[in-house]
Amino acid sequence: MKISVVIPTYNRPEALHRCLKALLCQEGNFPYEIIVVNDGSTVSYDDVMRDVKAINSSIHVAFYSQENSGPAKARNYGVEMAQGDYIAFTDDDCAPHSNWLANLIVHAKEDVVLGGHTINAYRSNLYSEASQLLVHFIYAFFKDQPSMFFTSNNLWISRKAFRSAGGFDCTHFTTSAGEDRELCVRMGFLGYTLQWVSDAQIDHYHAMDAESFKGLHNKYGRSGWDFHQRINELGIDLGNQDNFFNYLLSYPWKQPGYSFRERCRLSYLLFRSQRFGRKGYLEKGKMSKQQ
Repeated sequence: MKISVVIPTYNRPEALHRCLKALLCQEGNFPYEIIVVNDGSTVSYDDVMRDVKAINSSIHVAFYSQENSGPAKARNYGVEMAQGDYIAFTDDDCAPHSNWLANLIVHAKEDVVLGGHTINAYRSNLYSEASQLLVHFIYAFFKDQPSMFFTSNNLWISRKAFRSAGGFDCTHFTTSAGEDRELCVRMGFLGYTLQWVSDAQIDHYHAMDAESFKGLHNKYGRSGWDFHQRINELGIDLGNQDNFFNYLLSYPWKQPGYSFRERCRLSYLLFRSQRFGRKGYLEKGKMSKQQ
């Protein structure tokens, strides 16, 4: 069994360097390769690739480029270039733990999609913490439901299943939002099992401030419109989503490790994330109806 790790990248050579260094130090006795797809960056990656080869020349690292078309198309391109039986997806702003692949491979089956545990690397940044906490909540809330999905920065799929399902939808999703959700829901609808692997961990280096937090969740809302249109086209019933908002706001109070002040702040930011998302959803809906 061979593994191909696929990473889309865009104008973040320093982040990619950190990601590749982590991937070159994976534990376990199994073959794997790393496929990097440059999504039309305007900066050079020459120094990164030169340094990576010096760190560990025994691991094959391939670097491909495409015109800027979004991460969904970049990942599909990466899978086409890959030689592995299984594909592990991560992002350039992530650093997988040393046992990431080893903990995923023990659960590998052709009909099972795996998602791992992503950790916010900037714990003191509550904008980043709230955004990651939202993902953790969604995983818990939609567990074993048709809406269940895993984010593409920590995702494992057999190459055969990925290609059979049609890969990421790069027609409806051209930005870094929604394409992973749609793929996982579609694969669940096609009969694949989604399984969370808690010890397959990565660190996510995505620092945010108030403005970037607003922009991120507005983008999530816009992609949410595209997601629901696509799911309706496919005739997929997403199941019961009652009390999502109420449970979301109480979620920080049920998690360990936060101070009273942090819990208050995180609840507020989760509330704001939904307001920003709702605004983006309505904006995209209005725009679509005018076209």
